[in-house]
Amino acid sequence: MDMLVNMKARASATILVILSLNDPAQADLYEFTANLSYEQNGTNHDLRLTMLGDGGLFEDPDNEGTEQFIFSGSGTLEYQWVPDFWIEVGDLSMELSHWPFFSWPMGSYTEDDTLPPTFLPPDLESGIVTGVLSGTDVTEDWDGQLLEGYGTLYFGGQGQDIPLEVDVEYWSIALVPSPGVGLGLLLGTSRLNRRRRTS
Repeated sequence: MDMLVNMKARASATILVILSLNDPAQADLYEFTANLSYEQNGTNHDLRLTMLGDGGLFEDPDNEGTEQFIFSGSGTLEYQWVPDFWIEVGDLSMELSHWPFFSWPMGSYTEDDTLPPTFLPPDLESGIVTGVLSGTDVTEDWDGQLLEGYGTLYFGGQGQDIPLEVDVEYWSIALVPSPGVGLGLLLGTSRLNRRRRTS
C-alpha cells in the first residue's frame, strides 16, 4: 500500500512500481475474498475476509513439469453482528497452494482486543486457520485473472477445544490490475486530446 501512495507523489516512483509489478520474475498482486458461515448453539454466524497479497504460477517441486498457484497475503476478518452491519474483528494472514484445483490454506488470525466482547463472534479468538478450498482448475483454460470456488476452513485457537468448522460459501482470488494500465490509458487519452486541439 505504501508503494501506491508513493506512486501519486512522484512520476519516477510510478515507473519503478510499474516495472516491478510487470517483471515476470516477480509475483502479481491478487485480492482474496471469501464469504463464510457457521452454526453455534442453533445460531447462524456470518464472516467475510479480504486479503491482498502476492500470487502466481510456480513450478511444483513435487511434480516435475507442472505448475502450482501460490498466494500469500494478509487482510481483515469481519463479523456480521446484525444483518447488513459488519464489524472488523481481527487481522488474518494466509498462504495458499493451489494445484491444480484444490487449495491448502495455512495461516493465522489475531482478534481485535479493542472491541467489546458483545461484538466478537462466539468461539473465535486468536489462533490458526487451516482447511481445503476447491474450485477453478488452473490447468484448464485459466488466464491468470480469477480463481474461485467453495470449501471449508477450520479455526483453531483459544476459544475452542477443537477447531471450529466454518463453511466457505464462496471464495475468489482476483488479479489486481497493474496501475500502469490505467496510467497508460490516461496519458494516451490526454495526448490524443492535445493533438486534436492543435490540429
